[in-house]
Amino acid sequence: MMMKKKKKNKMMTTDEIAEVLRLLNGGPEGIAKESALAHKLMTRLKDSLIAFSAQPGSPGFVRSDSETEKKEVPTAKAVEVQVEGKKAAPKAAPKVVIAKIEIKRDPYEVVFDHKPLGMSWNQTSDGKNLYVQDVVPAGLATTLGVQVGSLIHSFNKTIVHNTGPDAIYQEFKSCSLPISIGFLPPAASGSQDEKVLILKQVTGLETKTVIKLLHKFNGNVQAANEAFYIAKARTKQYLSKQQEKKKEAQSNAAKKRESVSPKKSDNPKADKPSKGDKKKVGWWSNWKNKAQKS
Repeated sequence: MMMKKKKKNKMMTTDEIAEVLRLLNGGPEGIAKESALAHKLMTRLKDSLIAFSAQPGSPGFVRSDSETEKKEVPTAKAVEVQVEGKKAAPKAAPKVVIAKIEIKRDPYEVVFDHKPLGMSWNQTSDGKNLYVQDVVPAGLATTLGVQVGSLIHSFNKTIVHNTGPDAIYQEFKSCSLPISIGFLPPAASGSQDEKVLILKQVTGLETKTVIKLLHKFNGNVQAANEAFYIAKARTKQYLSKQQEKKKEAQSNAAKKRESVSPKKSDNPKADKPSKGDKKKVGWWSNWKNKAQKS
């Protein structure tokens, strides 16, 4: 009986993707220094793309945003196949309708008649806008229906979208109450959002974290994904350096103990770690564990 060989996974792993992003971040010189690794990763990327295009339902083309009509075209599987010496008819191949992915977001307006507004703003990663990072529970913004992740679009009908954080804030300061603030709905809002599902699957992050990440990057899944892997790679480097420093410190301490006899402290409490030393920052502990996972 012949044993079946286990098929090698052709899709790139998260570690390989992180390495690709690290090389790209290093520029042409960095790639040239690690040309062998770069070639290996590019080969893996090619295999991943071929494997992905062969999956059922994979689109055979990408539609440009400038097109106004939907088109039906064969998928990657719509190829001529040989069946008993005859070619199958091309029209028998499965077809798929590709619709425009970008969804238009119409602004909504909210009138604030007193302060505090009950929300905090932060700038998007591209430095062009401000978005609602948080709302105060039971605060004015929450009561008026402001959605977390919404972009600031206008103040009293004056559009400030894409003008930059400084210009947006200065325009806000020039307004007096009551003030009508226009918001663009968040780029990602729910657990079933397509962008949320994609980024969650790729990064392995929790839904809540993925949504916050997409708010920061204004719905740009690619940019958010790259930022995640770059942060993960840098965290690994940092932890590796910290581990080396720790080993070096332990080695130096051992050498000192060999040359000098240990002296006990007069104060017994001084030898015990303080509560502050024992305290761990929750988010950092969780992030370290995630960054160290392959």
